[in-house]
Amino acid sequence: MRSIYLATSWKNQYYPDVLNQLREAGHSVYDFRQDGFSWDSIEPNWTKLWGDHQAYLRALEHPRARTGFERDFLAMNTADTCVILTPSGRSAHMEFGWMVGQGKPSYVLLTEPQEWDLMYKMAKKICLTIGELLEELR
Repeated sequence: MRSIYLATSWKNQYYPDVLNQLREAGHSVYDFRQDGFSWDSIEPNWTKLWGDHQAYLRALEHPRARTGFERDFLAMNTADTCVILTPSGRSAHMEFGWMVGQGKPSYVLLTEPQEWDLMYKMAKKICLTIGELLEELR
C-alpha cells in the first residue's frame, strides 16, 4: 500500500469521496483539510486584498501560514505517491510538480471537463475514474 499526497483545491467537491476510497483500498492518505490552513484564520477579509501584494507577503510570514506550509510540505516529503484531483488550483499544481520533480510516481485524476493541459504528460498516468486510479495504484 502507498502513502499518498492527494493534491487538490479546498473547493473540490469530489475530495471527500476520493479520500475515502483511497483509504478504503488500504492506502495512507494525507488529509490537508483536517486541521488545515485557511487564509481566513489570518485575515477574514483576505479576498478583498487580492491586489495588495504587500499584505499577501506579510500573510505568508504569519505563524499560521508557516505552520500550514510546514505541515503540508512534511506530508509531501513523506508521501511516496502523489495524486492531483481535478479541478484544482495553483497550490495543488505546485505540489504535483514538486512531487514529479522528486521522482515520486504522480497521477492525475480527471473529474470534470476542463481545458487540456500538455504538462500532465509528466504524470505516470492520467486516470478518468477512481476505479482506474485504484487499479494503477495496486
